[in-house]
Amino acid sequence: DRPAAVYSGMVPGFVAGDYEPAELEIDAVPLARRAGARIVLAAATRIDVRERRVEVEGRPSIAYDVASLDIGSTVGGLELPGVREHALATRPIRDFVDGLEGSLSGLVGRADPRVVVVGGGAAGVELAFTVNARLRARGVAARITLVSAGDRLLEGYPLAVGQSLERELAARGIAMRFGTRVRAVTKEHAELEDGVEPADRVIWAT
Repeated sequence: DRPAAVYSGMVPGFVAGDYEPAELEIDAVPLARRAGARIVLAAATRIDVRERRVEVEGRPSIAYDVASLDIGSTVGGLELPGVREHALATRPIRDFVDGLEGSLSGLVGRADPRVVVVGGGAAGVELAFTVNARLRARGVAARITLVSAGDRLLEGYPLAVGQSLERELAARGIAMRFGTRVRAVTKEHAELEDGVEPADRVIWAT
């Protein structure tokens, strides 16, 4: 639904400050033309599998013989109180990229700013490292806390991987809270099942 697609594989490098936003973008229109494909810059709203048609916002539906869906991932928990208003979610990824700089630049010059990253999977771990790198490069010694509902990091991975990452996070002064979920987010904190975590910024990567 947009002429430029963000390549998610480069987003961690962008967060760390290694890439500019424009470097993440794939210009979808000339790419489609080179492939001999028609591109429709509108959101698909429904698929009628019986009639084999994709309904498109503001345009006539599109007939298909074969449909391939690549809509990307989303995050859970956006319906919790305050999350949409006070947290920066990693999806949609374009909104995350567009909002990151404004969100973190407000921490420059603050005394003892606190950042909470919610999510103990690969995305949350990457963000804890890269947000820390971005802020420290700007002279901001933020207190970063990674919150995970699981009992350890990367529960779907081998135990040694999570343990190694926990050591690396600790070496960088990044705190971890396991076995608790976020119930709500406000301007000042993340409300957890087992207490409150002060937060000037919350990044949502569930």
